[in-house]
Amino acid sequence: MGKKIYIVIVLYKQKWVDIPSRDCIENLVHRDAVEMLIYDNSPEEQTVSFFEEQSVTYIHDSMNPGLASAYNQALSFAKDFEWLVLLDQDTKLSSSFFYEIAKAQPTDQVVSLVPQILSGNRQISPVFSNQYVSKKSIYPKEGSYSEIMAINSASVLRVSFLKEIGGFNEEFPLDFLDHWLYWKINDVGKKVQILPVKIQHSLSVLDYTTLKFTRYQSILAAERLFYGEYAVTLKKQHRRHLLKRALKQFLTVTNRRFWRCTIIEWWHLIGGKR
Repeated sequence: MGKKIYIVIVLYKQKWVDIPSRDCIENLVHRDAVEMLIYDNSPEEQTVSFFEEQSVTYIHDSMNPGLASAYNQALSFAKDFEWLVLLDQDTKLSSSFFYEIAKAQPTDQVVSLVPQILSGNRQISPVFSNQYVSKKSIYPKEGSYSEIMAINSASVLRVSFLKEIGGFNEEFPLDFLDHWLYWKINDVGKKVQILPVKIQHSLSVLDYTTLKFTRYQSILAAERLFYGEYAVTLKKQHRRHLLKRALKQFLTVTNRRFWRCTIIEWWHLIGGKR
């Protein structure tokens, strides 16, 4: 494989020993196949012997700036590498994922390699970006595509392209950063290659029983920015989806603040006042 790959994983209130991809990552580092940044947004710093490896950089930041800042820090470290791999703490990787990266022969137009991401039995990424992302989304199979949206985790990004676009947009510190990134890839006429590999990822935002209300407010704000300033052609669909979401929340979510917040957001987007 050679040292063409730089990995960044962002942690938050998660011990390194509990990371699903820990064994895979440590094996790659010990084989001198990759270098990596572990960016820890947790309140408390971790002391782990693996963090002292020569190919590993550990940064603790209790201010918790989110993902975009951590990814930009990794990009500055990865300037001499070909690919930057983004990882969440909830993604379970295997050696086959990195084998497929090494085997891939993308054209110069391809600036991202992505696997098929599953949450349980449900595929959640990638999807076609020219449609509003929902449960009815159509999921593309392996191959090279324009107009693809994928989640951040397990995205393999061409470093030279990231430099060209000025890195990750810190207007989206956490939520919808992936939407912006893949919107940007399509906006400049580049492509995404889907790898013939499936991996598991736990997506907490799918579950209202564990989703904090403050996080949901952050998601709504990120949606407003993304559909208002970037994917403007999908703004009308977003408004319709918000109304459907509010009705579903009213019927199924115990915490009534969720549906009230959603309906207020919908009302604002159709021209009402807050």
